[in-house]
Amino acid sequence: MRGLSLRVAALTTALVGVVNGGMALLLVSPVNRGRALVLAALTALLSGFLVGAFTHRYAAWLARLEGALRRLAEGDFQARILAPQRAREHALLTAFNQTAERLQAHAAGLAEVQSRLAAIVDHAAEGVVITDAAGHVLLLNPAAARLLQVDAATATTRVLAEVAPFPTLLSLWEACLRAPEKQTDIVEVPSRGLVLQVTGVTFGEGRQCLLLLHDLSRFRQMETMRSDFVSNLSHELRTPLAGMKAVVETLSEGAWEDPPAAKRFLRHMETELDNLIQMVEEMLTLSRLESGQEVLQKEWLCPEDILHEPVAQLMPYARRAEVALEVQLPPGLPPLLADRRRIQRAVLNLVHNAIKFTPAGGRVVVAAVEGADEVVFTVHDTGRGIPPDDLPRIFERFYKSRDSQGSGLGLAIAKHTIQMHGGRIWAESVEGQGSTVGFALPKGVEAPAVFC
Repeated sequence: MRGLSLRVAALTTALVGVVNGGMALLLVSPVNRGRALVLAALTALLSGFLVGAFTHRYAAWLARLEGALRRLAEGDFQARILAPQRAREHALLTAFNQTAERLQAHAAGLAEVQSRLAAIVDHAAEGVVITDAAGHVLLLNPAAARLLQVDAATATTRVLAEVAPFPTLLSLWEACLRAPEKQTDIVEVPSRGLVLQVTGVTFGEGRQCLLLLHDLSRFRQMETMRSDFVSNLSHELRTPLAGMKAVVETLSEGAWEDPPAAKRFLRHMETELDNLIQMVEEMLTLSRLESGQEVLQKEWLCPEDILHEPVAQLMPYARRAEVALEVQLPPGLPPLLADRRRIQRAVLNLVHNAIKFTPAGGRVVVAAVEGADEVVFTVHDTGRGIPPDDLPRIFERFYKSRDSQGSGLGLAIAKHTIQMHGGRIWAESVEGQGSTVGFALPKGVEAPAVFC
C-alpha cells in the first residue's frame, strides 16, 4: 500500500508541474496564449486518464484482496490471490498467500485432532457427558447412552435432569459447577442393577462440565458372588463337619461299646466324609476350569457315546425314584470332537438334577438333534420347575434354587465344561410344569467320513 501511495503522489506531482508550466507560459507570453490553453487542456485530460487507469488497476487488486479475505473469514482456507507479473513485488499479496497457506495447514491439523478425539470419545468404554452451566447436554457418547438408556441422537436437545434423573449424579454435577475441584461419587440405580462411578470436572472457565461414567455393575456383581461363595462354602463345610463331630462325640461317650450302634455311626461318618471329599474335588475341578488350567483330551465321539454311559449309570437311581428315564436319538447324527470324561460328567450332572427334582411317576427325556452347525442336546423333566427369579442364577457356584443335598457346583461345572468345548448352555422352565436344560456342541471341521 505504501508503494501505491508513492506512485500516485509522484504522478500527481509531475502533472501539476506540467500544468504550472503551461500557466506560466500563458501569463508571460500573451502571443502564445492559445497554444498554452490547448497544452493545458491536453495535460488535464492526460492526467485524468492516467490517474483513473492507475486507480482502477489498484482498486481491482483491493477488491480481489477484500474478496479473498472474506473467503478466509468464512472458513475457505484455499483462497489465494494470483497477482499479475508486474505486481509480484508487492509484499502484501505474498504475505496474504503465505498466511492463507499457514491457516489451511493449521485448520487441517485441527480437523485431524478433532477426528481423533471424536473417535476416542465414540469408542470409549466409559460414558462421557458434557453440559453447559444451565444443564443442557452438549455431548453424549454411545457408552453413556447405553448406561443411561437414552437415545444419543436426541439427548443433546434435553437437559441433564431428563437424561440422568438420579439425585446423587445431579448433586455431583451441581457441586462440580460450584467448585473447580474434581468431584467423584458412586451412583447406584437398584431398579436397573446399575452402579456407576461418576467423576465431574469443569472447564471453559466454569461454563461447561464434563462427567465421566465408569460402570462398576460387573465388579459389584463379582463382589456379591465372592461374598455368597464364602458364605455358601462355610455352610456346606459346616454341615458334614458338624455331623462327623457329633458322631465322634457320641462314640467317645461310650457308643463304641455297642457294635451295631458303632457301625451305624461309622457309616454315617463315612457318608459325610464322602460328601466332603466330593465337594472338595468339585471345587478343585471348577477352579481348574475357570482358570483355564484344565486341558481337554478331545476325541471323535458319537452323540450316543456321550449320552449312553451317564444314562446307564443313573438308570437304577431313576427306578428307585419311580421316574421314567428315556433317550431319544435320531439316526445319522454327526460325530463330535469332545473330551469323553468331561462331557459325560456334564451330562451326568444335568440328568441327575432332572431325576432328583421330578416327583414319582414323572418323566425325564434326554434327546439330541442336529442343527446347522451344531448338535443340540436337551434334558427335559416333568418336575416342579424353577422359579423365574432363580432361573438366571442356576449355573452359579453353590447356588441352589430348590431344596437339595448336593454341593451346588454341578451346574457350574457343566457350564464351564460346555463353554470350554466352544458350546453354549441354557435353561428354560415354567414353574409347576417342568424344566428343560440344553447345551449345544459345535460340529467338527474335519469330521471323519462315517456316520454314528
